[in-house]
Order: sequence, then structure tokens, then C-alpha cells
Amino acid sequence: MRGYFVERRFGWDVHGLPIEMEVQKELGLEDPQDIDDYGIDKFNEACRSQVQTNTENWEKITRKIGRWVDFENDYKTMDVGFMESVWWVFKELFDKNLIYKDYKVLPYSWAASTPLSNFEANMDYRDVEDPSIFFKLKARKDFNKVLKDDFFLVWTTTPWCIPGNLAIAVGKDIEYSRVEIDNEFYWIATERLHELDEFDIKEIETSIGKDLIGAEYVPAYSEFENENLGKAFKLIHSDDTNTASGSGLVSQAPAYGESDFYSLKNAGISVIVDPVTLAGKFDKTVKGLEDMYVKDADVKIIEQLDERGLLFSSKREMHSYPFCWRTGTPLIYKAIPTWFVNVEKISERMVELNSQTHWVPGFIGEKRFSNWLADARDWAISRNRYWGSCIPIWINDDDPEDIICVGSIEELKEFIWC
Repeated sequence: MRGYFVERRFGWDVHGLPIEMEVQKELGLEDPQDIDDYGIDKFNEACRSQVQTNTENWEKITRKIGRWVDFENDYKTMDVGFMESVWWVFKELFDKNLIYKDYKVLPYSWAASTPLSNFEANMDYRDVEDPSIFFKLKARKDFNKVLKDDFFLVWTTTPWCIPGNLAIAVGKDIEYSRVEIDNEFYWIATERLHELDEFDIKEIETSIGKDLIGAEYVPAYSEFENENLGKAFKLIHSDDTNTASGSGLVSQAPAYGESDFYSLKNAGISVIVDPVTLAGKFDKTVKGLEDMYVKDADVKIIEQLDERGLLFSSKREMHSYPFCWRTGTPLIYKAIPTWFVNVEKISERMVELNSQTHWVPGFIGEKRFSNWLADARDWAISRNRYWGSCIPIWINDDDPEDIICVGSIEELKEFIWC
């Protein structure tokens, strides 16, 4: 519009899940193991072929709608030159100590068998009906005002996480009541006693949360009881425990909840148990749940709790829940090793640079975008998939701290022949 020449090269974003999902469907491959068995090279070649077919179709459509673009000099994200530019950017970040690998709880798409970024997890929320249950876990022995065989009344909206439970979280400053119901004794936050209005209860005594921390209990699932779990199966403190809902006692499964993960870490419990596979199914560890998808297992777990005399109450509630924006399936949260960009390290600098940028309209940059930058979290950039730009990292098997990152094909050649 101002008389300057602007390239009109057409760009094709051809890597990632859309193509992979389409090819998996055509080849009848359900999960990563099927792809491994089929052959990664053959799978990627099938993806490449699918891209070429789709490209030809889109060229016809784009011309028909009168879009003025240059197809002869187009680029695709699968082009070697483009992938090499991704390597260059990655190497720049690596050299600035902005790349790291860590074991964290992340939004996880079991249908795609890969973690997602927090940004992707926020792209598709839907109102769904899920279980909301109270279950009871028995005190293993006397502890302060807790007596052996007392029950801790625990609340959760994710029953499938219970097999991975390693602790119960209380709030150290919250008051808890010991009450009697039908000759059984329960601990519940005093402010949540109204959850028991339908019962004839007798209040026995109260205790502040910090005096309950350390009490031991018998887990609902015994599969991991004999593991070397140190301080597990005890009451711990969590800053996120409150009395806005539930019972004031929250099941902690560190493999499936970010808050749980850090609460146990702060309590000195470093071991994690995770009986859920990358395909979102229970492995052979937990009896009766083998090969069940986690969300399908909710009903079975509620039945098992009832059979064991541990289910106190169960209902279903509507709430907003994240879905995978690529597969349309419910996301879960799962601890998994992933590569990150340390965005939090440069957040202040990004906010500073944004303040020097002229935005139209101004409030977008001054408010929405600035707030987003200020609250930005470290970016999970790796995906456990096949059709995409590989991360140019080589790690010494004998010394995991010995890491080499290359930023170009020439660097890779030098590395190979050195």
C-alpha cells in the first residue's frame, strides 16, 4: 500500500499432529507402539506423501478464491532449509542458557501421546460432567489427636488419580473437626461440616491443620505400599488446600497434578508412582484396571472403593475441562520429561521491550499482552511425536551432563567427523 515490494511466498505448516492423525487413521495405527512397529521411516514417508496430496488440493482452492500468492517459490516446514532455521533458533537459545530439560507435570494428550504447552491446553475448554467423590482413608496409628482407625474424609474430582495417591494435603492453618457418624470417626475441615448435614453427627474435638501433618494412613490401593516411598502415605501441608469446596483434605497424586507434585516435593517426598502409560491407559500394576483408559476407569475405581468400604459419597457435577485442540479428547495432567524454554528468566525483559512498542489499539499492548508476558511460564517445546523438526541435542549416555547442541547441518557434519 506504500509502494514497497513485499514477498508473497505461500507458506505451508505441514508438520505435527493434523497430518500424523490423518496418516495414523489411514494406516490403522492407534498409538506410538504401533508406529514404532510399522517403522518410523515408513510412517514419516507416508506423512510426506499426504502433505504433497493436500498441497495440490489447497493450491487449486486458493486460486479459485482469488488469493494472490506465489506458489512457485513457496516454503514448507518440512523443507530442510526451514528445519535448519529451527535448529539455529534452538541453538541460539541453548547458548544463552534458556533451554533445559526437566521432569514436570504438564497438560498431556493421551490420544496424541504427547505433552502440550499451557497455551495449547487453554485453547479448548468444554463444560463436561465428571465425578465428585468423598472417600475415606483410615489412620494407621495414633498421632496427636488422631486415633488409630479414624478416617480422613478426602475429596477428589479425578478418581482415576487415586491409585497414584501418595499423600493427603491439609492446610496448616485450617481448623479440622473430629466427628462421629454411625460409630465411625472422621476428620473434616470445620468450615466444611455442612457436607455432612444429611447425617446425624456428633462433634468430638477440633485440631489445627499443622497438628495433623505427619499422621499416617492406609492407602486405598496397596500396590505401591511396599515400595521404598519414604515419607509417603502421610498428611502433608499444601498452600493450595482451602475450604471453598470439598472437605479440606485433598488427595495428592504427584504424577498427575502440578500442585501435588510440588507439595510432595516440599514435604520431602521425592518418589513418584505412575501406573498410567503414555497412551493414557493403566498398566498391569493396578489389579482390575489393566489397559483401561483413565477417564473410563473413573467408574471402575468408584466401584472398587465402594467394594472396599472406602466410598463415602459420590455424585456428578458440571465443570469446565480442557480438551486436546488437535484430537478433541479430554486432556490429563501427567509428569513427563520434557524440554523447556526458560521464558520466566526473560519475562521482565520482554515486558520492558513491549512497553517500548507502539500498539493499536493501545490497551492490547498495555494490558492484555503485557499481562500475558508478565505471567508467562516456561514453554514446553518438545513433543513425543515423529513428524516434525527434531531437537538438535545429543547426550552422552555415560555422562548425561555432557550435552552437544548443533545449529546447522554443517555443525552436525563437523560433530560427526571430529
